[in-house]
Amino acid sequence: MQFLYEAQLIGFTDDQLHNHAPIINLSFADLSGAHLDYANLSGAHLGFADLGGAQLYHAHLGFAQLSYADLSYADLGYADLSGANLRESKVTLQQLAQAFSLEGTIMPKGSKHP
Repeated sequence: MQFLYEAQLIGFTDDQLHNHAPIINLSFADLSGAHLDYANLSGAHLGFADLGGAQLYHAHLGFAQLSYADLSYADLGYADLSGANLRESKVTLQQLAQAFSLEGTIMPKGSKHP
């Protein structure tokens, strides 16, 4: 954890210090094929990340920044994507149909899911 903090990949905003909610910056990361089932990536910065083929089953991705991310062939079964930003991401409607929640999600074409 110390390495991640010193590399500025994780940190806290003033509001999050009180709630113990981390900020995770994995923008441009190559996480293709990663096993991230049940991972809590809420609020993570994953813009432009390669998540192709990643296992994100039951992952918590609420309010995650996923714009321009490659989610090709990623398993989004039961993933919580509520409030996430998927603008311009590579993901299919079939993948998104497997998610647990898309409430308030910004979809790939820019529309907001109800």
